Amino acid sequence: MKKCVAYIIVIILSAFLQRPLFAQDDSVWERVYIATDKQTYVSGDKVWCSAYCFTKGDGVRLSDFSSTVYLELQTNEQVVLTAKIALIDGRGAGAIELPPTLPTGNYKLVAYTKQNRNELGFAPAGKIISVYNVLTTERVEGNVEIADHLETDGNTGFTAKYGAVDIVLPKEPIKPGEEFHFTLDNRFKDAVTLNVSVFNRDPLPVEENYGIVTFSGVTAVEERGKIVETHLPDYEGEVIKLKTTGVTDKTIQVSFYGNQSNYFVPSVDESGNAIVVTPNIFGANDMFYSGATSAVIEDPFLRRVSGGIPKLQLSSSMERELLDRGFSMQVGKRFDADTLYERLPVRPNILFDENMIVYNLDDYTRFPTMQEVIVEYVSEIKIRSEKKKRSLAILMEQPGAVISNPQFGSGVPLILLDGIPVTDHEKIIAFDPLLVKRIEIFMDPFSVGPRFFEGVANFVTYKGDMSGFDFGTSLKILPYQGALYPMSFTGSSIREGDPYPDYRQTVYWHPIIDMDGGEKREIRCIAPLYNGNFQVVVEGISSSGEAFYYRANLGTQHIQQVKEIDDTKLMEQIKAVSQETIESKPMNKTLKEERVVVPPPVPVTPAVSVPVPVSKVQEAPKKQQSVKEETKVVVPAVAVPVVVPVEPTPQPAAKPAVKGVVKQSAESAVNAVPPVKATNLNSDPIKKEREGQLKEGVKYKSSIEIR
Repeated sequence: MKKCVAYIIVIILSAFLQRPLFAQDDSVWERVYIATDKQTYVSGDKVWCSAYCFTKGDGVRLSDFSSTVYLELQTNEQVVLTAKIALIDGRGAGAIELPPTLPTGNYKLVAYTKQNRNELGFAPAGKIISVYNVLTTERVEGNVEIADHLETDGNTGFTAKYGAVDIVLPKEPIKPGEEFHFTLDNRFKDAVTLNVSVFNRDPLPVEENYGIVTFSGVTAVEERGKIVETHLPDYEGEVIKLKTTGVTDKTIQVSFYGNQSNYFVPSVDESGNAIVVTPNIFGANDMFYSGATSAVIEDPFLRRVSGGIPKLQLSSSMERELLDRGFSMQVGKRFDADTLYERLPVRPNILFDENMIVYNLDDYTRFPTMQEVIVEYVSEIKIRSEKKKRSLAILMEQPGAVISNPQFGSGVPLILLDGIPVTDHEKIIAFDPLLVKRIEIFMDPFSVGPRFFEGVANFVTYKGDMSGFDFGTSLKILPYQGALYPMSFTGSSIREGDPYPDYRQTVYWHPIIDMDGGEKREIRCIAPLYNGNFQVVVEGISSSGEAFYYRANLGTQHIQQVKEIDDTKLMEQIKAVSQETIESKPMNKTLKEERVVVPPPVPVTPAVSVPVPVSKVQEAPKKQQSVKEETKVVVPAVAVPVVVPVEPTPQPAAKPAVKGVVKQSAESAVNAVPPVKATNLNSDPIKKEREGQLKEGVKYKSSIEIR
């Protein structure tokens, strides 16, 4: 434990000196591949991501250097979304939620690490995804064109295989609402790590590629640039840079909601710069700081577009598929599809271990005051009084003692409430104990930067939001974008009989599955309530650096012949991938970066407003006046974009206010639709459900008119 604490102190000091702790040489050279559950989405969907961070030495293998991947969703003109994925030994996962207002078009999802930014001439690799907005008529400017008829690439229909991982497909056709399974067979002698996706294969045009196999082939032959010491790499976790003012004692205190490891005391240089080395903070969080008048977080994203995104083509042949996709997305929002997600393990707490003592207060008789709780139950904490002011002391183990003889420390302990430091212990003693779920105590000395504490106690509330505690005006808040929570989407609760109107387009997604050499593993899924043409894609890499890719069709009446991907065709595809050049471009103000705007409420009426063709505007000018302002879009005579009105979205309940805390800036938030409990499954096809209603009082309407 003491070695761990000393190690963190060394990292923080090295960050302050702004010199990399680890040598920056040509061996630390990384490229990031992002696998997604599919290639086409509708606005409002989640893009499920699995990250592979590679390094190149004797061959291509997973990198254990960086711990954070930065994602950007780009058009040819600007960055529209950003996100972070935490890595453990080169692997990570997360889900990006596309805003319901994201315009129709093709986008590029690029990924990189801070170490990439130290490489001269680096250009991040990107993956093209197609997004169709069925709620608005907005399109990415200059990126969408109308086609009379589109035919999909026939290559996506056959079963393709590359590498020594096979899939044993189900022999029977997949029936709606029933469980099915298939088997993964690792024929490598080495261990492998992979991701699995089962989805409804759509007839929309997609880019043909072999995923990680093509990417690793490009990485193996790609030239690398010289590494320079510009950015401190995210080795143990994300490195956050702050620009501060009004610092008096050359240090500030920084903390986040959560456990005791989310407390930091970075040093501040003469220019007001501070560097916080974190173990990765997850989710949309708040950064709390004190000791400075103001602070600003330096933007960690590259925010440069590389261009080269092809145009998205729209055609009347897409109408039926887009109606079904939009309906599926609305059902997921309405009936709380979030309950189907499962969080995966994250990096363990490296600072506090099994020596921590935990008091779950619900296991004891409740007392009305915190003083009574501490005196009666918590023997490791003592309340002392000095000059009529009360403070807390923690029972300390004596280092090096032959016989254990713990004593209460005479120094200052670190007292936290939901991970936020409390310097005035009198406020903790006066806090309502009925709001506290548990007390966590660590009885060893604890050092953070230049500060030393005799023990740590963290008071954890039921909601984890400090429950209106008064910290005083010295504590300030900055909005902070943490890493995405790693999650899988397996639908296990549906298999357990949970009633749910199941129209999922992504049927199964697991971003990180590790298998030993020669291992077989069964994947169990439950089919949604419609007849689909499902496809399974498995891709990954072995511990020796051999990439593999397998794509198979499910739900057909016969098993298709497996077609091996030959090396000649693969090398042609690798050679066709050209290195892109980064160029800065000004932001396009027509799209507000990283700001989600919920569509205005649409009244539920029998008549649905749709864009009116130019020819009808000339014939009936009076009718056009009844069309809402936002739907007055001049469109080509050949097509009208999809418009699917949805019901008003209620505003979520606000968090309890934190008294005395100064909110420095506000965050944008997505207003989630509240869950509606479904009592009965409905096995009718999507067409019937779209015309009717899933549950009394919950209607789904759509209107598509293609010309």
